[in-house]
Amino acid sequence: MVEIDPIPMWRRARPFFAALLLAAALAGCDNSFTPKQDYTERIVVFCVLDPSLPYQTVRLESTYDAAGTNPKDPIGKKEILEATVRINTDRKSVLFTDTLVDNGEGGFEKIWISRDLQPGEGRTYALSVDVPGIPRVTASLQVPSKPYVTLVPPSFSTGKTGVELAAGAISMVAPPKGFYFRFFLVGQIWTGGRWVEVRHEVPRYIDPLTGDSVYTKPGRESSVSFSFDIISGMKARMEDRDGVTSIQILGIGYSLDNFIYSYFQTVRGFDDKVSVRQDRPDITNINGGVGIFGAIVPDSLRASYVSIILNK
Repeated sequence: MVEIDPIPMWRRARPFFAALLLAAALAGCDNSFTPKQDYTERIVVFCVLDPSLPYQTVRLESTYDAAGTNPKDPIGKKEILEATVRINTDRKSVLFTDTLVDNGEGGFEKIWISRDLQPGEGRTYALSVDVPGIPRVTASLQVPSKPYVTLVPPSFSTGKTGVELAAGAISMVAPPKGFYFRFFLVGQIWTGGRWVEVRHEVPRYIDPLTGDSVYTKPGRESSVSFSFDIISGMKARMEDRDGVTSIQILGIGYSLDNFIYSYFQTVRGFDDKVSVRQDRPDITNINGGVGIFGAIVPDSLRASYVSIILNK
């Protein structure tokens, strides 16, 4: 899964809400406005297919009512303990099995997994979830093509001083909607009586006003350039300060399907980074429910520092 996370809808809708409130006021005190709607229980689905993982995962929750308009004051929130989860292809129907995993908060949560489903490029998959007492929810997607990552060395004679991380040959059977690139320096450090691999992510650039590191994010561009000065400076710090040796370059690229890319641009692509949690979105491609059913396909390339930076 990508480590792989907008202007909230209420902020964009302010003029509409203002007009609506004014109309209600002019109509008299008997007309009141409230943003709270009638509650209907629905299934929340989170599933991102990734062929690089040892198994595919489906997470399920149930929507819940809240006192007033405060989501932190839930009414009747419950965990989904029983469900039939299937993903169908043109070749077979795969039934997911439930299991318990550590939720990171001192407890466990139930998820549904399959070790038999191997997502393939260009293939179409249809998800169905049946929970007792709640109507079935469905969704479908097409897995995008693999990005086939390449690393292009700098060409100082032509003024090209960055290392380019790019998607290579892309199949037109299922062209990706977007890409996400990450650039790492990877090396070895001796600690605790053994060699341990360490990696540091290289930022896209340094903000000249704040000095903050700015990292890549999903976009339509099929290549990203990383500054030679930032790369070489990070390498020097890793060697001199941390004692890291045998430093290599690791480039990772992800191709994103239509919904994953659109979701990111809607929820995480603007100035508000925290209004909507990635695992509980307020947009959806789930028929009859809410949530995400998407796909990513990663590819990576590792090369020696000298071969890329010095082109030797």
